[in-house]
Amino acid sequence: MCLFLPLTFLCLGTGVFSKTLSTPCKLTDLPCIENSINTALPQILEGIPELGIESSDPHSKINIEINVPNLKLHLLNTTIIGYKTCKLSNLRFNSDLTHLSVDIDCPEGELKATGQYDMKGRIGTLSMEGNGDYEFIAGHFLLNLECEIEKVKRDDGKTQIFLRNYKFVAKPLTKIIYGFKNLFNGREDLAEEVHKFARENWKSIAELVQDPIWDASFTDIFKNINKYLENVTLEEVLINN
Repeated sequence: MCLFLPLTFLCLGTGVFSKTLSTPCKLTDLPCIENSINTALPQILEGIPELGIESSDPHSKINIEINVPNLKLHLLNTTIIGYKTCKLSNLRFNSDLTHLSVDIDCPEGELKATGQYDMKGRIGTLSMEGNGDYEFIAGHFLLNLECEIEKVKRDDGKTQIFLRNYKFVAKPLTKIIYGFKNLFNGREDLAEEVHKFARENWKSIAELVQDPIWDASFTDIFKNINKYLENVTLEEVLINN
C-alpha cells in the first residue's frame, strides 16, 4: 500500500530532489521515508525558482494582525527564519489516503521573527502600548499538523494530489524571548514592566498570540507545496513494494 505519499512527492517527484536522497525507500519504511523527507524539505523551503516556488525560509514581508481580548497587536514587514531546522516525525495516513497527520519539532533558538509592531491594550491589569521594531526568538516548539488530501484525476487519466484544510496545535516547551523597542514612546520604566512580565509569563503570552503567526506561515508554505505538487503525478512516485 502506498503510504506517506504526499510528502514523498516532495522528495521523489520529477527528479528535482532525487540527488538529495542517499538511498531509495520503500513507502512502508517509515524511518527511511522520514529521513528522506527531512533531507529534502529544507531545499523546498528555500524555494524552487524554476517551478515558480517562492522561499518559505526566510519567509518575508508578512503582515499579521493579532486581536485577542483587550489587546491589539499588529506585526508589520515581518521576516521569519528557521523553519529549515524543524524536523518531521510520526507521519500518519488513514487507509484511503484522504487525511494525514504529522508532528513537527522545532529546536530552541532557531525560529526568529523580526519586523515592526504596533500594539495597544492590556493583558490582565498590565498596559501594553508602543510601536517600533521587534524581535521574537522562539524556544523549543512541538506542533501537530493535520490536513486533508485531495485527489484530482487529470484528462490523461493520471492522478495528482494536493494538501487542503490544515489545522494545527502548537506547544511552546521552553522560554521565548520577546523584544519590543519604543514601548510607551520610550518610557524605559514602563517598558521594563512589560519585558519583565514577558520574561516571567512567556508561555501564557505564546498561547495567547501564537496561532495567527503560525497560520500566516503555514498558509504560504502549503501554497508552495501545492505549487510543487502541480508538477507531479501519483503514477510517477507510486511504489508498492
